[in-house]
Amino acid sequence: MSHAHFLVIGAQKCGTTSFYEDLRSHPQLALPDKESSFLSGRTLSAAEVHAALATIPTTPTTALIGEVDTTYSMRTVHPEVIGNAAHLRDLRVIYIVRDPLRRTLSHHHHDYALGRAPADADTAVRTIPEMVDNSRYAFQISPWIDLVGVERILPIRFEHFTTRREETLKQALNFLGVDPTLGHATGIAHNAAGTKVVARGPWSVISNSSLYRKRIRPLVPEAGRKRLMKAVLPKAPPRPATPSRKTLEWLQDQLSEDVQQFESLLNLDGWWDLQATVNALRPLHSNG
Repeated sequence: MSHAHFLVIGAQKCGTTSFYEDLRSHPQLALPDKESSFLSGRTLSAAEVHAALATIPTTPTTALIGEVDTTYSMRTVHPEVIGNAAHLRDLRVIYIVRDPLRRTLSHHHHDYALGRAPADADTAVRTIPEMVDNSRYAFQISPWIDLVGVERILPIRFEHFTTRREETLKQALNFLGVDPTLGHATGIAHNAAGTKVVARGPWSVISNSSLYRKRIRPLVPEAGRKRLMKAVLPKAPPRPATPSRKTLEWLQDQLSEDVQQFESLLNLDGWWDLQATVNALRPLHSNG
């Protein structure tokens, strides 16, 4: 049986794990483990793409096969993804995004927790390009628009998802063309900063290797993996200090034009006020 496809492409640190769990509640959707990264890592032929997707278990009720993978909106790191995605049939794309300044700072906390970035946010966001590039939503979505067209892309605002989760899920299910009454939001916030565990050192090397992600992980039941991770991995460290106002204003300058382009490309209206975000994160009287 031939199935149409969908991708939830990110963005990183925008609630994609929680959204993934919600999508898995729907009997007409078939998904592999989150971040299986079938389309990233190397350039693939059509046969290789379809062979990878054929490993996803389906049922007689399956209407769509999809993936939830934030590497698919990391264009500077994984430029091969778009070409690989071009082999998919009747593709629809969902892109979850949040205030780009807050996403960048959450990205910094994530990488700091994994030992990939310094604790000092002022240094990290200025020296690690992906922290800003992954918040350039217009830059990230443009090749997807060229591939599938605006009408086949659903942008979801993280801030809306967190406060109206059931409504957001129904919107996504309608967009995908499956019965919206058969899916239900779990209500659980996955990977929250206070509860998340992190793989550092040798664990990080193993968990991020292609061998583990594509060969070993699919063989181990998800529930067992999660129990093992909670038992052996440490909790994420506390969130680092907010960067200085000067750095926040630098981020605002870096991202403001992209926000306007993103809203224009997808016919959105006023999703974020970056100046208000700067003021909220670092009050006006701050000298930092």
